[in-house]
Amino acid sequence: MGATRPFLQPVKCGPPRIAPHPLRSGQGDDRDPGDNKAGAEPTDARTRTDVIAGVPVRLFEPDVVRGTYLHIHGGGWTMGSNAFQDARLWRFATEASVRVVSPEYRLAPEHPFPAAVEDALSVMNGIAAAGVQLAGGVGPVGIAGDSSGGNLAAVATRELSRGGRAPGFQVLVYPMLD
Repeated sequence: MGATRPFLQPVKCGPPRIAPHPLRSGQGDDRDPGDNKAGAEPTDARTRTDVIAGVPVRLFEPDVVRGTYLHIHGGGWTMGSNAFQDARLWRFATEASVRVVSPEYRLAPEHPFPAAVEDALSVMNGIAAAGVQLAGGVGPVGIAGDSSGGNLAAVATRELSRGGRAPGFQVLVYPMLD
């Protein structure tokens, strides 16, 4: 017990300092979606912002495209942005030779359910409809997401499957599922 006693003593540091969350302001997400603090662009890929089916997206296109991957960011449906995953999405694009599409879906509470699901479905349907217009075509189309984005990916896959348009693959990273 003598060796653990220092760990059991109360810490005298005062109350924690809590700063506003950097991804959320009082009126919603007001950052520039092109603002990338995550890392530099690799030289063998291209990125741009665009709109697919009325939803703002970030597109990452490597020199060789073998498929398309829709990645939906997490954030508890209330915060987050597609602009804060650039380094990881660049890596997916370049190492897997896939076009990565990352939607800036509408966030709650300003846009209650089912707004985020509608945005995910709109982008998936828009990718399929625009396939012939994208450089190199679409190739296999997959959907993925982390946390609440995983939930949106699962719900979108279920809805698309009901209509006979299931994605070619699905990746759910620590999804919020019941």
